[in-house]
Amino acid sequence: MNPPPDPLDRLLRAAARAPSRPVGEASFAAETRALHAWRRSLAGADAQPFLQLWRAGLATAFALAVVAVSASAYAGHQTDIESTDPYTGVAQQLTVAINTNWQP
Repeated sequence: MNPPPDPLDRLLRAAARAPSRPVGEASFAAETRALHAWRRSLAGADAQPFLQLWRAGLATAFALAVVAVSASAYAGHQTDIESTDPYTGVAQQLTVAINTNWQP
């Protein structure tokens, strides 16, 4: 028994054998409807102030996150760790957390 042919290969061969029809220009009515829908969608973009506020809020939140990560990385590089022990930095951070009564 022969293995079944690849479905994609069969589809592409059938499409190659299909007769092609020349595509004509769109009618004036179709062009008018498309332009009207496009203009209506552009006018609707200004009618949604909540969406603009949402985008501005997301941009602000992203900027604040970048500033917070940058400040944290800068502060982390400023600590003086005298030994190469990887747990020294953790011990210093725990000491600061305990001394400042930080609780999760």
